[in-house]
Amino acid sequence: VTVTTARSVTFQGLDSLDSDESEITEQEPHPERSHPMTDATSRFSQRFTQRFSERFRPSVLSGRSLWRFPTTAGNMPKYMQRAFRMKTFGLMGVQLIFVLALSVAIDYLAFWDMMRPKLGETFSQVIFYFIGAMNFTSILALQAFKDMYPFNYLLLALTTLMSGAFWGLTRGVTDFTLHFQILAILAFTMCGAAVISSILADLETKMTGSRILVASVMPAWLVASVINAILTEMIFRLKVMEVVGAIGFS
Repeated sequence: VTVTTARSVTFQGLDSLDSDESEITEQEPHPERSHPMTDATSRFSQRFTQRFSERFRPSVLSGRSLWRFPTTAGNMPKYMQRAFRMKTFGLMGVQLIFVLALSVAIDYLAFWDMMRPKLGETFSQVIFYFIGAMNFTSILALQAFKDMYPFNYLLLALTTLMSGAFWGLTRGVTDFTLHFQILAILAFTMCGAAVISSILADLETKMTGSRILVASVMPAWLVASVINAILTEMIFRLKVMEVVGAIGFS
């Protein structure tokens, strides 16, 4: 008897729940039918948001970078290699342009001729070689502190100024123009390599890093050398061996 009573109570409870649900269902208005594409987009957005939060939430909370890390030891992702090449070529091109412009300006204004009557020949040469030693020291310091931002960029600016001053005063010691030609060739080469590297990186047929470097630098250097040879022959009338030496040292 007890079992039968329990069953009857259970069924009565279920019946009452069913009746309540049916009443609620009858009272609620019929929902509007949504578009299938809207439902699919909503489900995709929910799944994407959930997966994104699960994957990147630990990185955000820990302060780690959200950039993709290398998957293989010693290898960087392609986008990082491309960005590094572009930054390196562009930065070197800008630096060489500044060095060339500063050295040409100092040579054109004849600072050496201003120094020699006031300071004397010997002391002027001491200052010239001292600037060269300081330039070499700044290059070594830049190599030592290359990863310390922003101190490395301050050293880069100092090295650029010292190099421009040193090469601008060089014609006070010698009459050759090799350094101007070398600076011009290298500046054109670095700027051209930055453009060519960007074009090669966008091609469907991908190339390795070493091949991209050669394919970027060599054509730009050849064009720069030809332009230098034409300009020095047509405008400045320099000696052939001086032009060949500048191209070879570049």
